[in-house]
Amino acid sequence: MSQNPSAARLAVEVEAADAVVEVVDRDEKSDAAAAQAPDQAQSDERRRTLIRAWAAVVVTALVVLIVVLLLPIAARSLLSQLQTVDIAPAYDALTGKLLDPTRQDIAPLDATYANFDISDIDEAKRTATIIVSGNRLCKTICPEATITVSSLAAPGSLTRGTPPSTSFVVPGKTGPISATLVLPVAGDPQRYPFDHYTLLFGLSGQAKGPNGTAISVTKERLAVTTEVSLSSSVGRLQMAPPVALDAARMTPPEGAVPYLSVLRLEFTRPAYLQVLTVLLVLLITTSGFFALFMRDLPDLSLGIGGIILGVWGIRSVVIQGNLPSVTLVDTMLALVILLLLLGMAIRATLHFWRQAQIASRQ
Repeated sequence: MSQNPSAARLAVEVEAADAVVEVVDRDEKSDAAAAQAPDQAQSDERRRTLIRAWAAVVVTALVVLIVVLLLPIAARSLLSQLQTVDIAPAYDALTGKLLDPTRQDIAPLDATYANFDISDIDEAKRTATIIVSGNRLCKTICPEATITVSSLAAPGSLTRGTPPSTSFVVPGKTGPISATLVLPVAGDPQRYPFDHYTLLFGLSGQAKGPNGTAISVTKERLAVTTEVSLSSSVGRLQMAPPVALDAARMTPPEGAVPYLSVLRLEFTRPAYLQVLTVLLVLLITTSGFFALFMRDLPDLSLGIGGIILGVWGIRSVVIQGNLPSVTLVDTMLALVILLLLLGMAIRATLHFWRQAQIASRQ
Protein backbone atom coordinates (compact mmCIF):
# COMPACT_ATOMS: atom_id res chain seq x y z
CA MET A 1 0.00 0.00 0.00
CA SER A 2 1.39 3.43 -1.03
CA GLN A 3 2.20 6.02 1.63
CA ASN A 4 0.52 9.43 1.57
CA PRO A 5 3.04 12.06 0.32
CA SER A 6 1.73 14.64 2.78
CA ALA A 7 2.25 12.33 5.71
CA ALA A 8 5.80 11.54 4.55
CA ARG A 9 6.70 15.19 4.24
CA LEU A 10 5.24 15.82 7.67
CA ALA A 11 7.32 13.05 9.19
CA VAL A 12 10.49 14.44 7.58
CA GLU A 13 9.73 17.94 8.87
CA VAL A 14 9.08 16.61 12.39
CA GLU A 15 12.35 14.68 12.33
CA ALA A 16 14.24 17.76 11.15
CA ALA A 17 12.62 19.87 13.85
CA ASP A 18 13.65 17.36 16.50
CA ALA A 19 17.22 17.43 15.20
CA VAL A 20 17.27 21.21 15.36
CA VAL A 21 15.92 21.18 18.89
CA GLU A 22 18.55 18.63 19.92
CA VAL A 23 21.33 20.72 18.41
CA VAL A 24 20.04 23.83 20.15
CA ASP A 25 19.84 22.02 23.49
CA ARG A 26 23.38 20.70 23.04
CA ASP A 27 24.65 24.18 22.21
CA GLU A 28 22.89 25.67 25.21
CA LYS A 29 24.44 23.04 27.48
CA SER A 30 27.87 23.70 26.00
CA ASP A 31 27.43 27.44 26.47
CA ALA A 32 26.29 26.88 30.06
CA ALA A 33 29.27 24.60 30.77
CA ALA A 34 31.60 27.13 29.18
CA ALA A 35 30.05 29.87 31.29
CA GLN A 36 30.41 27.78 34.44
CA ALA A 37 34.06 26.82 33.74
CA PRO A 38 35.55 30.23 34.68
CA ASP A 39 33.38 30.34 37.79
CA GLN A 40 34.55 26.85 38.78
CA ALA A 41 38.19 27.79 38.12
CA GLN A 42 37.82 30.93 40.19
CA SER A 43 36.17 28.92 42.98
CA ASP A 44 39.00 26.37 42.96
CA GLU A 45 41.58 29.17 43.00
CA ARG A 46 39.84 30.84 45.96
CA ARG A 47 39.77 27.52 47.80
CA ARG A 48 43.49 26.95 47.19
CA THR A 49 44.26 30.51 48.30
CA LEU A 50 42.21 29.99 51.47
CA ILE A 51 44.03 26.74 52.26
CA ARG A 52 47.42 28.38 51.73
CA ALA A 53 46.41 31.32 53.91
CA TRP A 54 45.30 29.11 56.80
CA ALA A 55 48.42 26.95 56.45
CA ALA A 56 50.53 30.11 56.65
CA VAL A 57 48.60 31.24 59.74
CA VAL A 58 49.22 27.89 61.47
CA VAL A 59 52.93 27.83 60.59
CA THR A 60 53.57 31.43 61.64
CA ALA A 61 51.61 30.97 64.86
CA LEU A 62 53.67 27.89 65.75
CA VAL A 63 56.91 29.74 65.00
CA VAL A 64 55.85 32.69 67.16
CA LEU A 65 54.81 30.31 69.97
CA ILE A 66 58.17 28.52 69.88
CA VAL A 67 60.04 31.84 69.94
CA VAL A 68 57.95 33.14 72.86
CA LEU A 69 58.52 29.93 74.85
CA LEU A 70 62.28 29.72 74.24
CA LEU A 71 63.26 33.39 74.51
CA PRO A 72 62.89 33.55 78.34
CA ILE A 73 65.26 30.57 78.65
CA ALA A 74 67.82 32.33 76.46
CA ALA A 75 67.36 35.60 78.36
CA ARG A 76 67.94 33.96 81.76
CA SER A 77 71.03 32.13 80.51
CA LEU A 78 72.47 35.27 78.90
CA LEU A 79 71.78 37.33 82.02
CA SER A 80 73.52 34.70 84.13
CA GLN A 81 76.52 34.84 81.81
CA LEU A 82 76.70 38.62 82.02
CA GLN A 83 76.43 38.57 85.81
CA THR A 84 79.20 36.00 86.20
CA VAL A 85 82.06 37.41 88.21
CA ASP A 86 85.53 37.60 86.72
CA ILE A 87 86.89 35.12 89.26
CA ALA A 88 85.98 31.59 88.15
CA PRO A 89 84.87 29.18 90.88
CA ALA A 90 87.65 26.91 92.11
CA TYR A 91 87.24 23.28 93.18
CA ASP A 92 89.38 21.01 95.29
CA ALA A 93 91.25 18.80 92.81
CA LEU A 94 91.36 15.96 95.34
CA THR A 95 87.66 15.87 96.28
CA GLY A 96 85.87 17.92 93.59
CA LYS A 97 84.20 20.11 96.21
CA LEU A 98 83.78 23.86 95.76
CA LEU A 99 86.41 25.87 97.64
CA ASP A 100 85.39 28.70 99.91
CA PRO A 101 86.72 32.01 98.50
CA THR A 102 87.25 33.27 102.08
CA ARG A 103 89.26 30.25 103.22
CA GLN A 104 92.50 30.78 105.16
CA ASP A 105 95.93 29.67 104.02
CA ILE A 106 96.84 26.08 104.77
CA ALA A 107 100.13 26.84 106.45
CA PRO A 108 102.64 29.66 106.27
CA LEU A 109 105.60 27.28 105.76
CA ASP A 110 106.22 23.91 104.16
CA ALA A 111 103.11 24.33 101.98
CA THR A 112 102.44 23.96 98.28
CA TYR A 113 99.76 25.81 96.33
CA ALA A 114 98.88 24.73 92.80
CA ASN A 115 95.95 25.48 90.52
CA PHE A 116 94.99 23.60 87.37
CA ASP A 117 93.12 25.97 85.08
CA ILE A 118 91.38 24.59 81.97
CA SER A 119 92.22 27.58 79.77
CA ASP A 120 91.08 26.31 76.37
CA ILE A 121 89.39 23.40 74.60
CA ASP A 122 90.21 22.89 70.93
CA GLU A 123 87.06 21.34 69.49
CA ALA A 124 88.67 20.35 66.19
CA LYS A 125 91.67 18.61 67.80
CA ARG A 126 89.67 17.54 70.86
CA THR A 127 92.35 18.62 73.28
CA ALA A 128 92.30 20.62 76.50
CA THR A 129 95.03 23.08 77.46
CA ILE A 130 95.70 23.19 81.20
CA ILE A 131 97.78 25.95 82.76
CA VAL A 132 99.38 25.01 86.09
CA SER A 133 100.36 27.88 88.36
CA GLY A 134 101.24 28.26 92.02
CA ASN A 135 104.18 28.32 94.36
CA ARG A 136 105.99 26.27 96.97
CA LEU A 137 107.03 27.40 100.43
CA CYS A 138 109.82 25.39 102.04
CA LYS A 139 111.12 26.05 105.57
CA THR A 140 114.27 24.02 104.93
CA ILE A 141 114.43 21.47 102.13
CA CYS A 142 111.32 20.04 100.44
CA PRO A 143 111.38 16.79 98.48
CA GLU A 144 111.22 17.31 94.75
CA ALA A 145 108.05 15.85 93.27
CA THR A 146 106.80 14.88 89.85
CA ILE A 147 103.06 15.36 89.29
CA THR A 148 101.35 13.46 86.49
CA VAL A 149 97.99 14.42 85.02
CA SER A 150 96.19 11.76 82.96
CA SER A 151 93.20 11.81 80.62
CA LEU A 152 91.48 8.55 81.44
CA ALA A 153 89.05 6.63 79.28
CA ALA A 154 85.49 6.39 80.51
CA PRO A 155 84.63 3.24 82.52
CA GLY A 156 83.52 0.43 80.24
CA SER A 157 85.24 1.80 77.13
CA LEU A 158 87.28 -0.39 74.80
CA THR A 159 90.46 1.59 75.43
CA ARG A 160 93.12 -0.36 77.33
CA GLY A 161 96.67 0.30 78.43
CA THR A 162 98.29 3.40 79.85
CA PRO A 163 96.11 6.49 79.27
CA PRO A 164 97.51 9.70 77.75
CA SER A 165 99.31 11.72 80.41
CA THR A 166 101.75 14.57 80.91
CA SER A 167 103.96 15.49 83.86
CA PHE A 168 105.66 18.49 85.42
CA VAL A 169 108.20 18.87 88.20
CA VAL A 170 107.53 20.65 91.49
CA PRO A 171 110.90 22.05 92.67
CA GLY A 172 112.36 20.98 96.00
CA LYS A 173 112.76 24.55 97.20
CA THR A 174 110.79 27.74 97.64
CA GLY A 175 109.75 29.06 94.25
CA PRO A 176 107.02 29.31 91.63
CA ILE A 177 105.23 26.43 89.94
CA SER A 178 104.45 26.93 86.27
CA ALA A 179 103.60 24.49 83.47
CA THR A 180 101.36 24.16 80.43
CA LEU A 181 99.79 20.76 79.79
CA VAL A 182 97.80 19.47 76.79
CA LEU A 183 95.53 16.44 77.16
CA PRO A 184 92.92 14.81 74.90
CA VAL A 185 89.21 15.13 75.68
CA ALA A 186 86.23 13.10 74.50
CA GLY A 187 83.61 15.09 72.60
CA ASP A 188 81.24 15.41 69.65
CA PRO A 189 81.86 18.81 67.99
CA GLN A 190 79.69 17.82 65.01
CA ARG A 191 76.60 18.27 67.22
CA TYR A 192 77.24 21.99 67.75
CA PRO A 193 75.61 23.79 69.57
CA PHE A 194 74.61 20.67 71.50
CA ASP A 195 78.17 19.34 71.60
CA HIS A 196 79.52 17.96 74.84
CA TYR A 197 83.09 17.36 76.04
CA THR A 198 84.35 15.13 78.85
CA LEU A 199 87.73 15.02 80.56
CA LEU A 200 88.45 12.34 83.18
CA PHE A 201 91.08 14.22 85.13
CA GLY A 202 93.41 11.78 86.90
CA LEU A 203 96.04 13.10 89.30
CA SER A 204 99.05 11.14 90.61
CA GLY A 205 102.50 11.99 91.92
CA GLN A 206 105.87 10.77 93.11
CA ALA A 207 108.39 12.44 95.41
CA LYS A 208 112.12 11.87 95.78
CA GLY A 209 113.25 10.49 99.12
CA PRO A 210 116.47 11.54 100.91
CA ASN A 211 118.41 8.73 99.24
CA GLY A 212 116.92 9.42 95.79
CA THR A 213 114.31 6.68 95.91
CA ALA A 214 110.83 7.34 94.47
CA ILE A 215 108.05 7.63 97.02
CA SER A 216 104.39 7.65 96.00
CA VAL A 217 102.53 10.72 97.17
CA THR A 218 99.50 9.79 99.24
CA LYS A 219 96.24 11.71 99.22
CA GLU A 220 96.19 12.03 103.01
CA ARG A 221 99.70 13.53 103.20
CA LEU A 222 99.05 15.79 100.22
CA ALA A 223 95.85 17.19 101.74
CA VAL A 224 97.80 18.32 104.85
CA THR A 225 100.58 20.25 103.14
CA THR A 226 99.11 21.14 99.74
CA GLU A 227 96.14 22.95 98.27
CA VAL A 228 95.46 21.69 94.76
CA SER A 229 92.61 23.55 93.07
CA LEU A 230 90.88 23.21 89.72
CA SER A 231 89.09 25.88 87.67
CA SER A 232 87.97 26.63 84.11
CA SER A 233 88.37 29.84 82.12
CA VAL A 234 86.99 28.54 78.80
CA GLY A 235 84.62 31.36 77.85
CA ARG A 236 82.52 29.63 75.20
CA LEU A 237 82.00 26.44 77.23
CA GLN A 238 80.59 26.02 80.73
CA MET A 239 82.14 23.51 83.10
CA ALA A 240 79.78 21.69 85.41
CA PRO A 241 80.89 21.06 89.01
CA PRO A 242 83.41 18.19 89.01
CA VAL A 243 82.22 14.72 89.94
CA ALA A 244 84.65 12.67 92.01
CA LEU A 245 85.03 9.07 90.82
CA ASP A 246 86.40 6.10 92.70
CA ALA A 247 90.14 6.39 92.04
CA ALA A 248 90.69 2.81 93.21
CA ARG A 249 88.45 1.48 90.44
CA MET A 250 90.34 3.49 87.82
CA THR A 251 93.32 1.26 88.51
CA PRO A 252 96.36 2.10 86.37
CA PRO A 253 98.48 -0.66 84.80
CA GLU A 254 100.67 -2.68 87.13
CA GLY A 255 103.72 -0.75 88.23
CA ALA A 256 102.19 2.69 87.67
CA VAL A 257 101.62 5.21 90.43
CA PRO A 258 98.08 4.99 91.89
CA TYR A 259 95.79 7.94 91.30
CA LEU A 260 95.31 10.47 94.06
CA SER A 261 91.96 11.48 92.58
CA VAL A 262 89.90 11.12 89.42
CA LEU A 263 87.40 13.85 88.52
CA ARG A 264 84.86 13.85 85.72
CA LEU A 265 84.81 17.27 84.06
CA GLU A 266 81.87 18.05 81.75
CA PHE A 267 81.80 21.00 79.32
CA THR A 268 78.71 22.19 77.40
CA ARG A 269 77.56 25.27 75.50
CA PRO A 270 75.57 27.94 77.38
CA ALA A 271 71.80 27.51 77.09
CA TYR A 272 71.31 30.93 75.47
CA LEU A 273 73.62 29.95 72.57
CA GLN A 274 71.70 26.72 71.99
CA VAL A 275 68.32 28.51 72.07
CA LEU A 276 69.43 31.39 69.82
CA THR A 277 70.92 28.96 67.29
CA VAL A 278 67.67 26.98 67.12
CA LEU A 279 65.57 30.14 66.78
CA LEU A 280 67.78 31.69 64.08
CA VAL A 281 67.78 28.50 62.00
CA LEU A 282 64.01 28.13 62.48
CA LEU A 283 63.25 31.75 61.51
CA ILE A 284 65.53 31.82 58.46
CA THR A 285 64.03 28.50 57.32
CA THR A 286 60.50 29.86 57.68
CA SER A 287 61.45 33.05 55.86
CA GLY A 288 63.02 31.12 53.00
CA PHE A 289 60.00 28.88 52.47
CA PHE A 290 57.58 31.80 52.64
CA ALA A 291 59.60 33.48 49.90
CA LEU A 292 59.51 30.24 47.91
CA PHE A 293 55.72 29.87 48.00
CA MET A 294 54.57 33.50 48.09
CA ARG A 295 56.78 35.15 45.46
CA ASP A 296 56.02 35.00 41.77
CA LEU A 297 58.31 32.68 39.82
CA PRO A 298 60.13 35.47 37.91
CA ASP A 299 60.86 37.36 41.16
CA LEU A 300 61.89 34.13 42.87
CA SER A 301 64.26 33.24 40.03
CA LEU A 302 66.03 36.56 40.44
CA GLY A 303 66.05 36.53 44.24
CA ILE A 304 66.85 32.88 45.03
CA GLY A 305 70.56 33.67 45.22
CA GLY A 306 69.98 36.28 47.92
CA ILE A 307 67.75 33.87 49.85
CA ILE A 308 70.45 31.18 49.79
CA LEU A 309 73.13 33.65 50.88
CA GLY A 310 70.86 34.77 53.72
CA VAL A 311 70.34 31.17 54.87
CA TRP A 312 74.06 30.32 54.74
CA GLY A 313 74.99 33.63 56.39
CA ILE A 314 73.39 32.37 59.62
CA ARG A 315 76.39 30.04 60.00
CA SER A 316 78.79 32.91 60.59
CA VAL A 317 76.47 34.26 63.29
CA VAL A 318 75.96 31.09 65.34
CA ILE A 319 79.20 29.10 64.81
CA GLN A 320 81.80 29.88 67.46
CA GLY A 321 85.24 28.51 68.14
CA ASN A 322 87.51 26.20 66.17
CA LEU A 323 84.96 23.69 64.92
CA PRO A 324 85.18 21.02 62.21
CA SER A 325 83.94 21.93 58.75
CA VAL A 326 80.67 19.98 59.11
CA THR A 327 78.42 20.45 62.13
CA LEU A 328 74.73 19.93 62.88
CA VAL A 329 74.11 23.58 61.95
CA ASP A 330 75.89 23.12 58.60
CA THR A 331 73.83 20.02 57.86
CA MET A 332 70.53 21.75 58.70
CA LEU A 333 71.34 24.84 56.63
CA ALA A 334 72.49 22.73 53.68
CA LEU A 335 69.23 20.74 53.90
CA VAL A 336 67.20 23.98 53.91
CA ILE A 337 69.06 25.23 50.82
CA LEU A 338 68.50 21.89 49.08
CA LEU A 339 64.76 21.98 49.82
CA LEU A 340 64.50 25.60 48.64
CA LEU A 341 66.19 24.78 45.32
CA LEU A 342 64.08 21.64 44.93
CA GLY A 343 60.91 23.65 45.65
CA MET A 344 61.89 26.22 43.05
CA ALA A 345 62.54 23.46 40.48
CA ILE A 346 59.10 21.95 41.20
CA ARG A 347 57.42 25.36 40.88
CA ALA A 348 59.20 26.00 37.58
CA THR A 349 58.15 22.56 36.27
CA LEU A 350 54.49 23.17 37.16
CA HIS A 351 54.63 26.66 35.63
CA PHE A 352 55.96 25.42 32.29
CA TRP A 353 53.52 22.48 32.32
CA ARG A 354 50.56 24.85 32.70
CA GLN A 355 51.92 27.03 29.90
CA ALA A 356 52.20 23.96 27.64
CA GLN A 357 48.61 22.98 28.41
CA ILE A 358 47.32 26.48 27.58
CA ALA A 359 49.26 26.48 24.32
CA SER A 360 47.85 23.07 23.34
CA ARG A 361 44.26 24.31 23.74
CA GLN A 362 44.76 27.26 21.40
